[in-house]
Amino acid sequence: MFVHASEVRANALRLVGEGHNDSEIARGLAVPRTTVSDWRDPRRLRRSPTRSRLIRAMLPANRVGRVIREEGRMIVVQACSSHLSCLFPQHGGSRIWSRQHRGRCSVA
Repeated sequence: MFVHASEVRANALRLVGEGHNDSEIARGLAVPRTTVSDWRDPRRLRRSPTRSRLIRAMLPANRVGRVIREEGRMIVVQACSSHLSCLFPQHGGSRIWSRQHRGRCSVA
């Protein structure tokens, strides 16, 4: 995930306040139009929990949480399961990977 500098976001919101549309702002700041839309309406991020649904589908018996951070610019999806090492072997106790599995992982 890519996070733009806070100055870019501040400039975009200033331009929103001046009445510019998302396409004009995106072209002027060289950021995607959808990013400007997300900055304009951060609640939109809360309505698209696709990653949460996917992880819940893979781990139906486990709790999956979502935390919204950075003033609505970032969503952190968290899950706790001893089976995460099967889904993400780089975080588990596989002989290939040297990191030892601790039974709790977070997926962002």
